[in-house]
Amino acid sequence: MAQNENVLEYVKSLNVRRKRRRMMSWGLIILGVVTYLDAGWRFPIWLTGIWAFALGTPLIIIGVVLLFSTYKLPIREALLFASLRQGKVSVPTLAMGLDITLETAELIVDHLTQKGYAQVSTEDMEEGVIVYKISGVEKFLP
Repeated sequence: MAQNENVLEYVKSLNVRRKRRRMMSWGLIILGVVTYLDAGWRFPIWLTGIWAFALGTPLIIIGVVLLFSTYKLPIREALLFASLRQGKVSVPTLAMGLDITLETAELIVDHLTQKGYAQVSTEDMEEGVIVYKISGVEKFLP
């Protein structure tokens, strides 16, 4: 039971982790730009010329890569959330469980359906809500 609580806590911290990564990536990008500016102003420190280029470019590249990674769909977290619900999720429960928008939850379910991991469950239909059965989440269960 403690493992389920840990998984639920991990899933619920999705937005906090994304915000932290986004702020860190913007910080790296700004630090790289400041390093370039420092090279142009010729401050009396060692970050001039080729050293500014050698340090600023990787900082900007790493920052941009981290920034783009925050905009990926949280498929892993959705699968973990589905494993907590015995593989049965609907779009509204996924949106509430992951604290994401309904549009993002629909994109996740569409992606899982296209890949063949999610199928409409006919025996678990709720009132006006389509329930999806996610296959392969049994291995996540304790």
